[in-house]
Amino acid sequence: MMTEPLVYIIIVNLNGMDHLKECFASLYAMDYKSFRTLLVDNGSSDESVDFTRSFYPNIEIIENESNIGFSAGINKGIQHALMKKADYVALLNNDTVVDKRWLTELVNHSERDSKVGVVGGTVFFYDNRHIINSTGLIINKLGYAWDRDFGENISKVQRTYGAVVAVSGVGMLIKTKLFSQIGALDEKFFCYYEDADFCVRTWRDSDYKVQYVPTAKIYHKFSSTAKPPFKLFHMTKNQYKLLAKHFPLSQLWAALMRAFFENVCTRGKGHIRRGEIGSFGIELLAVFFFFTTLHNIIFYRIKNRGIKKREWNISEMLLPSCKPPNLQGR
Repeated sequence: MMTEPLVYIIIVNLNGMDHLKECFASLYAMDYKSFRTLLVDNGSSDESVDFTRSFYPNIEIIENESNIGFSAGINKGIQHALMKKADYVALLNNDTVVDKRWLTELVNHSERDSKVGVVGGTVFFYDNRHIINSTGLIINKLGYAWDRDFGENISKVQRTYGAVVAVSGVGMLIKTKLFSQIGALDEKFFCYYEDADFCVRTWRDSDYKVQYVPTAKIYHKFSSTAKPPFKLFHMTKNQYKLLAKHFPLSQLWAALMRAFFENVCTRGKGHIRRGEIGSFGIELLAVFFFFTTLHNIIFYRIKNRGIKKREWNISEMLLPSCKPPNLQGR
């Protein structure tokens, strides 16, 4: 009998003790047994770490003194998993509950095709388990990424196994061999859009594919771990980062200018009309912060200009500059 591939499940946590008990319980109820769980704690002030040590002593823990961000937390976990010779790394939000066959479905699909590097399943809302949170990510030509089929009843959605531009970092599985080709998550994203960026780099800079596995199910307590101002700032800032980092130069400046106009003028007008002056200020702050870090993106593009990439054009997988649903993140 063949040995099942070893999977390291990495959960980044910040004061999420209320979620961890149910999340951990669902993991240990899975029918896939060749996995280890790694909790990366970003300076929690609650009892998350003590709870984990007391009730789940087999869970490995990395403690950070402060909140270093989701991306950096995941990267610490990836380094640990690589040292432990893991075959796969799974990224999982702490505010989730997984189906008992979640990992089995993802691993089986990945094992059937050596060129599948990243897979994600169907994410449902925790409180309404017939309503979809995500079946993969959509990116439009303004760089805005959002969840495919968001808010749809599963009975009305017919999705099959296959390629997607990206999958949600709420729960994704990655072959560890992929890291040697494209590296880990980009820590400059801090949180949000790091999943889209990683998947775009998978398509562009590696021999691997990103695919959707409809039978791998997760239930997500949507937007339970981040406050709206924090989320709005990082999502808007990282929309611009994604554009600047990956879009063809022939389209880039026009797309950036239109994105600025849509967010600051069109969306900003809505904030002002509703009396949300703080949200309008966050839109402006995101633009300012993006420009203060633009030199890093320019350096990245120059550094990677000579690297041979597969013949793949991001524009072929993008939607037109259509408006996404009215949602604040994933």
